[in-house]
Amino acid sequence: MYVRNLMSQPVISVTTDMGAGVALQTMREKIIRRLPIVDHEGRLVGIVNDRSLLRLLAEPRRHRSDPMPTVGRVMSTPVTTVPPDLPLEEAASLMADKRVGALLVVENEKPVGILTDRDLYRVFFDLLGGRDAGLRVTLRAPANVDILADVAIAISNAGGALRSFGSITHEDESLMVLKVKYINEDELQLLLRDFSVEIESIRQV
Repeated sequence: MYVRNLMSQPVISVTTDMGAGVALQTMREKIIRRLPIVDHEGRLVGIVNDRSLLRLLAEPRRHRSDPMPTVGRVMSTPVTTVPPDLPLEEAASLMADKRVGALLVVENEKPVGILTDRDLYRVFFDLLGGRDAGLRVTLRAPANVDILADVAIAISNAGGALRSFGSITHEDESLMVLKVKYINEDELQLLLRDFSVEIESIRQV
C-alpha cells in the first residue's frame, strides 16, 4: 500500500496573500485543519493550521485601518513532503520521526494530496479487522517463533477464515492480534494448543 492509495485529494490550497479570516472560514466549511500554501504558479511554499490562524486573529490590531493579517505571516516552512509512490509504512515512520500530524504529497513541486494521522488511524483500524464481526484473538509468542502461516492453514482446515492479522514485537516477545470467522471459540482454543503461543484473550466482536 502506498501514500497515493490513502491520501486525500484534490488538495484545497491558498496563496500567501489570503486573509487569515478567509482561510479559517474555508477550513471550517471544508472541515479540515490544515491548508497548503502555494505561490501563484501553484508550487508549494508552506502550510498553515487552524491553531496558528486563531492565534493570529486574536492579536490586537493597532488601528482599524490596518490591513487584515494574511496566512503568509504564520505559515510553516519548509514543509515535510512525500511522493505519491512512497510506501505507507515509510510515511508513517516519517510522521513519527518528525512529530507531524500530516504530510503533503507533492509532484513537480505542486501539492497533489495530503496524508494525515487520521488516515493512518483508519488504516490501522481496517488492518485489524475493526469492521468485521468475528472472534478477536490476542496471542503471545516468543519473538523467534514464526507461526502465522501454520495458524492460518490450521484455521482454514478447520473451516474458519483468518480475516486480519497484526503483530508487535518487543525484545523477545511478539503480541499478535487475529480476527477469525466461521469457527467457534472452543474449536479455536483447541486448535491453538498445537502452537507455541499463550492465548491472552478470545472474544466475540
